[in-house]
Amino acid sequence: MKTLVLILTLLLLSGCNSDNRNSHPYIMNQKSNSTKGESEKVRLMKMDSENKKDIAEIQMKQAIEVAKIHQVAEVEKATINKDVALVKNETELIKEDNTFNIQKWLLILVGILTSIIAFYIFFNAQKNRKSKVQMHQDDLEQQRILKEQEMRYHMAEKMLDTLSSGKLSQDQEAKLIDTFSQTANPSDIKVIEK
Repeated sequence: MKTLVLILTLLLLSGCNSDNRNSHPYIMNQKSNSTKGESEKVRLMKMDSENKKDIAEIQMKQAIEVAKIHQVAEVEKATINKDVALVKNETELIKEDNTFNIQKWLLILVGILTSIIAFYIFFNAQKNRKSKVQMHQDDLEQQRILKEQEMRYHMAEKMLDTLSSGKLSQDQEAKLIDTFSQTANPSDIKVIEK
């Protein structure tokens, strides 16, 4: 804008300082031949000043157009910078959102894997505990059976000792054998013959 004002001022001032020879005073009706040459110079100078004036106008128009183009370019540059900033901002938001989604899915996956491992450990411990309990029960059952057999063996031994001593009557011996046969397992009973 300052350039435009400067150019206009120069144009106005250039018109005031023209070197016109016709403005010099002369004696009445006495024009010499030199004035014809001077009029030609004046005409050439007018043409030159008009050309300069036209050039100045063209330069002024160019300056105005260049200023407009610069202004439009600055506006476009600002718009592009704004758009670039928006795109960068959106890209950063998308990256943050993607990072959040990835972290969320990783957390869910870790939770699921932890749950699976915990269930596996729990059910494996349950299975091991049940098998240990079963083994212990089987062991106790086997010990009970062994003790019962040992006890029957001792009872049978005592009965045989009592029977072989001959101190009992026939009735008592029959009752003793009958009692022994009811308490003993059929596999444990062996008929003892005298």
